[in-house]
Amino acid sequence: MKNVICAMMTILAVCSAKAVSASDTWETILAANDYQVDNDYPNFGPQGIFNMCATATELRSISDVTVCTQTDYVPPKHHNDSGSTICVATQQVAVAIPRVSEVTFCRQYQNSKNEDTCLEYGTMTYEVSMTQQEIVRKLTSSNSQGTFFKPYTIPACK
Repeated sequence: MKNVICAMMTILAVCSAKAVSASDTWETILAANDYQVDNDYPNFGPQGIFNMCATATELRSISDVTVCTQTDYVPPKHHNDSGSTICVATQQVAVAIPRVSEVTFCRQYQNSKNEDTCLEYGTMTYEVSMTQQEIVRKLTSSNSQGTFFKPYTIPACK
């Protein structure tokens, strides 16, 4: 009988789990364990856009972010490995980046032997919009059903 009750509770929990959608609040979406929001701003830590506020000229972290301040090289274990680096010291820092920046891009490519070579570069001014379209993905989905966009407005700094 105890096994039957446990099985019924498991089925009820699985069946009653509600899929989140773009109409849900950000609090509901962020609390859903089977969804993740793409982090387009890793400099602001794992919370990304949710750990930033904006002024007229820059984006700032709301809380300090852990950054690596010292790395060590780990030699390869096998002859065909290249080795790796590991972080051995970190520091908590406040992050700030400009809202407007100059971005360099390639205007014209030349393809030779499967390699792209840039023939001409250009620059453009890029301004971070206060409202971003964030991508929310269902972690357990093998296709794009369960992936949706939701607008998020970066709050003003206090």
